[in-house]
Amino acid sequence: MSEIKKSAAGAERAEPDRDAPSADGVQLSRLSSVLNGLENGASAMRRHALQAMRAVQSGTYSVDPAQLSRRIVVETLGSARRLAGFGRASQKQRKGSSPLPSTPSQV
Repeated sequence: MSEIKKSAAGAERAEPDRDAPSADGVQLSRLSSVLNGLENGASAMRRHALQAMRAVQSGTYSVDPAQLSRRIVVETLGSARRLAGFGRASQKQRKGSSPLPSTPSQV
């Protein structure tokens, strides 16, 4: 909060409260929180990768073939759609439109 002080001329002026956080301090606090979250996420990913690596090395790593094949198909279709420019917005725009010209004048 700000304190109101009177100057020598009697006019009031606001002085910043030294205990209130500044905008820079708030931004730095938020940035610190984001960076800590990223660090925690990276640590979890490293732990998961190490566990998978150990399982592969020991021969205990197993893959569900049905789940793997489904994932490959989904990833492939998603990549093909992105490359072809088929996004959600473009699908809505194309809804109801014909890929071929409807009249000879459009040819």
